[in-house]
Amino acid sequence: MPSITTSDQPEDRYAKASDFINKAELCEDAQEADVYWKLAISLAEDGLKNEPGKAQYNYLLGCVFHSKGVRENRIYPEVETYLTRYLQLKPDHEFSLCLLGFHLFDRHLYQQALSFLEKVDPDYFSRIDQEWRRLKILELRVSCRLYLNPAAVPLSDIQNLAEEYRRFPDMALVPMPLEIVMVLEHLIAEKKPLVALDQMLQEVFNMLVAIDQATPVARHATWVRLRLAATKYQRIGSSGSSNQSA
Repeated sequence: MPSITTSDQPEDRYAKASDFINKAELCEDAQEADVYWKLAISLAEDGLKNEPGKAQYNYLLGCVFHSKGVRENRIYPEVETYLTRYLQLKPDHEFSLCLLGFHLFDRHLYQQALSFLEKVDPDYFSRIDQEWRRLKILELRVSCRLYLNPAAVPLSDIQNLAEEYRRFPDMALVPMPLEIVMVLEHLIAEKKPLVALDQMLQEVFNMLVAIDQATPVARHATWVRLRLAATKYQRIGSSGSSNQSA
């Protein structure tokens, strides 16, 4: 089993904790991954207690609990606690803004999530070869606005997002646009009065077709695509029924 073997040097402690996070994210065995999470947390908490320049460990702990939550499909309040502390000292830290925006979105706090995501420079992640993260930032921005005030979101926002997905550099690695699908489902279920909703559905449906055709591993894209198609069918069906009864 993994164990802590570090010197007393702060740089070594921080590097080792980061390495444990990376190993946990790549680990296939859930129990082994949990061991790595605990080791990373132990080192980072130790750094907070014992190092003068300890602010960076707030960010590291935010990363731990965010990654752990993604792996376990769980929301840890520690993400917000630690990242908020770090952003008080480093308000322009791109990763902290991004992760906190993602976290708040998962908690359905869309106004707060949007306030952080709009501070992020998406192109920063392109410059460090994390194009997938840039794409998710753009998607969650649009999704937040649709949840908050769908009537104020122009069709062009959906069209631009769909074009960003179609232009993704490596379609085999393209992230699945689940968030935008889920918000469209929500708008349909809530019967939101949105003139462009059918056109938005069609744009996203066409985007999913493009992903499905371009990637060699299309199961997830197909699943999302069929989910959207079923939702669209339900909307058309309900509209048709109401028209017939009128």
